[in-house]
Amino acid sequence: MPLVKPDLIAFIKSLGEVNTGVQVSFADINEPASVLREVLSTPHGSLQEFQQRCEGAFEDRINMLLDLYRFAKSQNDPAWVADIENRLEKVIAFSKLKKEILDICAR
Repeated sequence: MPLVKPDLIAFIKSLGEVNTGVQVSFADINEPASVLREVLSTPHGSLQEFQQRCEGAFEDRINMLLDLYRFAKSQNDPAWVADIENRLEKVIAFSKLKKEILDICAR
């Protein structure tokens, strides 16, 4: 997926030499992957239920990031603000793409 590829490449490069016994989760450093992990970690029934859970999870994450953004701005922390902006952009872009994909699947 083009939206995830740059983050995945950067993540793999950041690992360097890794022992085979080490477990690493991409969802720990990528916001959309984290949201999807949350949604997929609980059983779901129909495609419609899955769609609703995905939409709700992405909306919740966007709202949480917006709250964090406001707080980071109030703390005058430019590095934190930039990090949250980056995370928010990725979640919003993935959410839009996900909605398009789910709409096609529902047809």
